Order: sequence, then C-alpha cells, then structure tokens
Amino acid sequence: MNTSYLTDEDAFIEHLRLSDDRKWTEKYFNLIEEVITITSLSSDNPRIVTSVARSNAYLPVTINNRYVLASFRQSYDAVIICQRQFLDRLDLHTGVSYYFKQLSGEKAEHDIPPILVVIDNNLSIPQELKESLYGWKRTLLIETGRAKSSPYKRYHNPYVYKAAVDKTYRKIIFDLVFE
Repeated sequence: MNTSYLTDEDAFIEHLRLSDDRKWTEKYFNLIEEVITITSLSSDNPRIVTSVARSNAYLPVTINNRYVLASFRQSYDAVIICQRQFLDRLDLHTGVSYYFKQLSGEKAEHDIPPILVVIDNNLSIPQELKESLYGWKRTLLIETGRAKSSPYKRYHNPYVYKAAVDKTYRKIIFDLVFE
C-alpha cells in the first residue's frame, strides 16, 4: 500500500474531520503533548515526526524509526510503544498491535525490540504501563536516544505538533473542525 503524507495546515484540518468525537481527539492530542514533554523534542528536531497519513494510522507520532503513539481511523483504538516485558500484561493493555523488528543497533547490543500495545478507548494509560522501567515513558526515552534522525522527517506536519503543545491554537482549530 502506498501511504501518502500531507504536511500543510489545510490537510491537517481536513484530516481532523475524520474524527467525530472532539473529547476523544482532545485526549489524543494530550498524549501527543505528553510524548513531546517526555522527550523534550522540538518540532524542528530531526528525530520526531507528527504526521498526517493517508492510511489506517490516524495522526501517528514517530521517533526516529518507530511509531511511539498512533490511533486508527476505523476505531477509537490507540497504541503506545513499550518494552516486550509487558507482552502478557492484559491487565494494563488490551493486546499487542505490533512487534517491532530488531534494528541494527539493537542486534549489536542484543536488545529486545519494543512492541506497540493497544490502550483502552478512553485513552487512559495505567500508571504501571506509563511509569514502569519497561513502560511507555522509559521506552520513549530509549527510542529518542537510539538515533539522531528519523528517515520520515520529510513527512512531519508541524501543525499537528503545534496543536499538541499550543492550547490556544488547538482550541481555534478544534472549534473550526468540531463546530
């Protein structure tokens, strides 16, 4: 499947209209903001990509080579990256969505690649899944330190990033989209 990415503000606004639930979308943007806060990556940092993709993924966030947060158009499911140690912890997530393959640096260090787990439709992440040594926050920092840039940076939509961190801008755009 050929995925195309859109990097302008109009495309971002039109893509937001795929969601008919403002409250859910607000929560999702709060998670994007959390990724940015945890990693301290600015919009122009070559490691972070907030994108508008014409695919099943809805506004995914990539750090270096991997999605760290994504949701899906056909449902209100969202996935976050964490370590494989949480594979069977269905008390903390609703299943594994994707098993990442080992990157060359991980092979050299014999590191186990992370996974994407599905979080509930309310977008709440249990404290243990978020804060644990193997959880989301730690895995975000590992991914941030893994490389110096994303091969997908050309697909970065700075308006997604801006809506995550600038609440005034987010309100203006959301008022326009969710009238």
